Amino acid sequence: MPTTKQVLEAIDKSIKHWQEMISWVKKQRPSDHTDSNTMSININTSWHGWNCPLCKMFCSKNLSCAGCYSGSCQLCPLLKTDNCCNNSGSIWKKVNYSPSWGSWLNWAKKMVYILKEARTRIPQMGYESDE
Repeated sequence: MPTTKQVLEAIDKSIKHWQEMISWVKKQRPSDHTDSNTMSININTSWHGWNCPLCKMFCSKNLSCAGCYSGSCQLCPLLKTDNCCNNSGSIWKKVNYSPSWGSWLNWAKKMVYILKEARTRIPQMGYESDE
């Protein structure tokens, strides 16, 4: 099990990751269709699990975002706060299925909010002590 410090570092990296994507998307035309390949080509990242610091920590056996279904993401702070990426209606799914960059941007900002909210609850989530 990861330590509280390790989880805090991973969630901070995840927040930074989303903020970097948001910065790039703000330069796109809001009406243009979303495309993770275009994003990846331009900034070498996207919103999928293989780029997510939390998925890399908690879903190491399955970075295809199906990890929650297989049970490999049980320790992820998003799952522990009822914000699992693969829940129906999750913010991540709304990002993933956004038809335009404008919609993507709206949901991505909410994803950052959820990550920041989860960060405040990490010390109470029962991760290993850092001592």
